[in-house]
Amino acid sequence: MAIVVVAVRLALARWLSYCGTPDACYYLGMAQNLAAGRGFRARFLYDFQQAHPALPNTGVEYWRPGISLLLAALRPLGGATLHGSIAITTLAGVLFAAAAWHIAMRCYGNRRLALGAFTLCLVGPAVWVGSISPDSTLYYGAAVAWFLALFTVRRQGLWQDLLALGCVGAAYLHQE
Repeated sequence: MAIVVVAVRLALARWLSYCGTPDACYYLGMAQNLAAGRGFRARFLYDFQQAHPALPNTGVEYWRPGISLLLAALRPLGGATLHGSIAITTLAGVLFAAAAWHIAMRCYGNRRLALGAFTLCLVGPAVWVGSISPDSTLYYGAAVAWFLALFTVRRQGLWQDLLALGCVGAAYLHQE
């Protein structure tokens, strides 16, 4: 089911020509500058409450750089493009749904309930709309969901705890 949903989302994304929200455009623009070797520079001002309102400005003055760093990693695959960023965001939605499945299995041990949670999180309106632009909400949601899936009251092991803390770090890099 996840493969079908990913294929449909990517097929529909071929007609998109705009990054969506101002936040998503900011992340994508900064990723393009990072991929081009120009560093953390934004080509536009997001708001005028920044300490130094000049162009180009340092992008990390206002937003966290997590999405931009992730999207800049697309450079070897053709660059930080709108369609590449939508593909990565779609994969973040699948990770979010997988975390819901893991949490449901851990809490209830019922495969039907886990499949329902996975399906709801995969095709629900918030995730569906969130995957058509490189906005930070879906990345943040996936990181927090995996933290909740991995971190338990009873200690499961050092690697699981470290991975859960890594999810907290990823969430911090993605959301202000």
